[in-house]
Amino acid sequence: MSLSEAKKKFKKVLFISPDMSGVSAYRQYQAPPLGVVRLAGYLNSKGHYAEYFDPNLYACSKKGFSLEETLKKEDWDMVGFSILDETLLQDIQNIYLAQKNCPTALLIAGGVEAQFNYQEILDKTPCKIVVLGEGEVPMQMIADGEPYNDIPGIV
Repeated sequence: MSLSEAKKKFKKVLFISPDMSGVSAYRQYQAPPLGVVRLAGYLNSKGHYAEYFDPNLYACSKKGFSLEETLKKEDWDMVGFSILDETLLQDIQNIYLAQKNCPTALLIAGGVEAQFNYQEILDKTPCKIVVLGEGEVPMQMIADGEPYNDIPGIV
């Protein structure tokens, strides 16, 4: 593969964990968001550049970059959101924030709420894809530029 082909396939991906807003300090341990950490690590191991952002950690500590600053710091090709029922409202607000700050990025949703209510997510957010179930292989195939009809586990 030539250098130009490698650069064409290389994608910058940001994963954002479910956002409990300011209440996370009172309702949960500040454990890492393992789902998005795992996805970022997997894509990094496959030749892409991936990071994750934990809005709950930022809400508790106010240290490091905010979500908006993180969205602006790179020209992200894809931004993925892990969505839960309890965090749905704040997650949707974050999706719209990503659309505003990363207008060319492909917005993708996953997680329990997204997979069981994918039509609502597709209808009410700017997300173009919902990943059903485990996301490593579908996210890699999307990042690799596979045709969407050939990718199992997405809507």
